Amino acid sequence: MGIVYVGPYADDVNHDAYHEGYAARLWPDGTLTSSWVGEHGSTGHIGLVGACECGWRSQTVHPAGDLDGPEHQAAKRDFETEHLDPLVEQARQRSWPLWARRVTTRAHEITHLVQAGRPGDANRILNHLRDDVDHRSTVLADLVDEQQPTVDHEPRAKVFPQLTVDDRAAAPPAVPATNNTANGRRR
Repeated sequence: MGIVYVGPYADDVNHDAYHEGYAARLWPDGTLTSSWVGEHGSTGHIGLVGACECGWRSQTVHPAGDLDGPEHQAAKRDFETEHLDPLVEQARQRSWPLWARRVTTRAHEITHLVQAGRPGDANRILNHLRDDVDHRSTVLADLVDEQQPTVDHEPRAKVFPQLTVDDRAAAPPAVPATNNTANGRRR
């Protein structure tokens, strides 16, 4: 199995093409394969390259190596940093503005349909809008989760100091009443 982005922007990242990355074996003729049958020394591959199902391939060629060896990990890291990270960032940048335009357009369509006496058509679009808002709620919840620090869920008992009762703290302090007639105020 390759590397697949499953974060909040997965639908946006995979909108135009499916992006599953892997460390491909580079053959002497320049072709790549994702197959890992046989030992690396006996297969004849000359290097490892980060690649994606969409056709993208890294320009960096790592030495031939074993499955999950350091060269293999480096090629997979190339896919993540050179290809996947920019796709996620692009999706993050365009996702919310596009969504806002889409919601606004649908709201205007609903308004015009209601005014034109076509409430059934307006209701159909409103249902699509509701589904879209529900989906965006999920995306937003995922974003909130990403920002939350990892919490240790081990139960811990809180220890509080023993409480003592102080009778003086219970009674309000006495304030002497004085009469200040010079300025007409009372303290």
